[in-house]
Amino acid sequence: MQGKTVFLVGLIVVLACGGGNTVQSLYAQSAPAGSSQYLRNSEAIVLKEPLDGRGGGLIAFENEANGDYNFELWVMNADGSGQTRLTNSPGYDGAPSFSPDRKKIVFSSARDGAAHLYVFDLDALAKGNTNPPLRKLTTSGRNYYPAWSPDNSRIAFSVYNDSNVFELYTMNIDGGNATRLVDLQNSSHAAWSVDGEKIAFVSGVGEGQEIYCIDADGQNLKRLTNNAVSDNMPDWSPDGRKIAYSSSGRSYDIWIMNSDGSNARSLVSVSGLDEFPKWSPDGTCIAFRSANQIFSIKPDGSDKRQLTSLRGYSMPYDWR
Repeated sequence: MQGKTVFLVGLIVVLACGGGNTVQSLYAQSAPAGSSQYLRNSEAIVLKEPLDGRGGGLIAFENEANGDYNFELWVMNADGSGQTRLTNSPGYDGAPSFSPDRKKIVFSSARDGAAHLYVFDLDALAKGNTNPPLRKLTTSGRNYYPAWSPDNSRIAFSVYNDSNVFELYTMNIDGGNATRLVDLQNSSHAAWSVDGEKIAFVSGVGEGQEIYCIDADGQNLKRLTNNAVSDNMPDWSPDGRKIAYSSSGRSYDIWIMNSDGSNARSLVSVSGLDEFPKWSPDGTCIAFRSANQIFSIKPDGSDKRQLTSLRGYSMPYDWR
């Protein structure tokens, strides 16, 4: 319907923890219907300190908001409040990863046809720009699953090549100096260790998918899992001692192992699909997808809580 507008609800964003937080407010404004991005939320986004050991920080996730497999970017507080949709694109927007200071999000988008990597400027949003421009990082290939390095220097990502397999790369945060990290076919879902020294990732096909670890410079490749099932979607604990991941069997379940691959144990094992584990910034919780919604649980398997009840699929990709 021509002339229709989408009204932006007032939003409060806090982009840093601790003393000296700067709180910016966005007041109700209007934007043209069908614009590439808009905000729609029912609560304020307020970055919270850990509450009752529930993790604190912000969770970035993708959601199939319209039930049509057209995923969009969302963020929310660690307790599930303040769920806010950031994009409204005719193509896929997903796999978000925060910059270390949480002022930007890199994500994959098919808004222009082929999947490319873009940066969404949360800082500009907080300063009053309700439709911040996107910065495009890639111009060729099909690019997915970006992960921002802890030192703010590199982004790891996967390229779906002409042979229809994933290859793992890193590049500068401005999109330059893209370098293939490892000579293993079908490598994806990179996760940086908290010190930025190592990258865990997945390689293989189907039940042959396993988790590997490699130095950030491409040296010292090590296989961490070796099972007759698919091990996938690794994420490092903040102290660097553990890796959470998804493992198939009778269904996909959430597991935790030591960072050297030893002492693997099941954390969540229910009938259904449990995947996309993401550690909280303080290591007290793990978010994951189950029954198409996002839950959190403590690393000892206790205190499972549902965080979302949105239509369609919701998958957490970063918690920072």
